[in-house]
Amino acid sequence: MTRIAYAAAASLAFIATYSLSPLVAVGIAAIGAAVITGMFAIALRQAEMREIEHVMTIIDACAAADHEAARPLRLVS
Repeated sequence: MTRIAYAAAASLAFIATYSLSPLVAVGIAAIGAAVITGMFAIALRQAEMREIEHVMTIIDACAAADHEAARPLRLVS
């Protein structure tokens, strides 16, 4: 919901600015696009790091299971 509110406020600001000066409005839109692109890049990087941590956890669990399986079996009579 917050992103929708930001988008609505940005749209209103863009329309108001465009009526005053189209060049300024285009500059503001370009800055907004750069900010949004940066936000997407950061979100993708965080998702990538979470995925890497998840895969490393799986690898650690498999290594621990292999280590336990490598022990010689003891027969109890």
